[in-house]
Amino acid sequence: MDINADHLSLTKADRFGNPIDFWTISCCTYGKSSDQSRAIVSEAMKSLLAIASARRKPIVIEKLDFRKKKAALERQDRRYARMLSSFAYRLIHMVIAARAFDAGIELLQETPSYTSVIGREKFAGRYGISGHHAAALVIGRRGNGFSERLPSQLQVTFPLPVRNRGKHACVEQVGDCLL
Repeated sequence: MDINADHLSLTKADRFGNPIDFWTISCCTYGKSSDQSRAIVSEAMKSLLAIASARRKPIVIEKLDFRKKKAALERQDRRYARMLSSFAYRLIHMVIAARAFDAGIELLQETPSYTSVIGREKFAGRYGISGHHAAALVIGRRGNGFSERLPSQLQVTFPLPVRNRGKHACVEQVGDCLL
């Protein structure tokens, strides 16, 4: 499962790690009160657990930590800060852990490092799926013990995002010269 700001992307994989089926569950908590957010997340988790229990599959989620990002919200773009502050990851994680335990469904947590990039580059084009479903596939494959790394042709330095282009660490100005 790939957790996004407005939806959950689910991908079912076979024992070889190949995708079989895909689901998208809406889970948009932007602009909602805390009670409304709880209700939306609760309904999304009911749908998720129904899918997992009907197929007798464990749920593999990404282990995210937004504490540092939320602490630095003052320096961010308004739209990004608003999206991040309304993102109910902690609530989603708490509800899914409790409901999965009650239903007897195994819940695994995997590191989210480069799941979107790996999914987009390795699986989205090959299987004709969205980047979010491809990221969910990478997370699920990691949960099943498959090694997921960046393809060797992508193990280069990616270009900096536009918001960071003036802050490159390799460029240092000394007097009138750039080093």
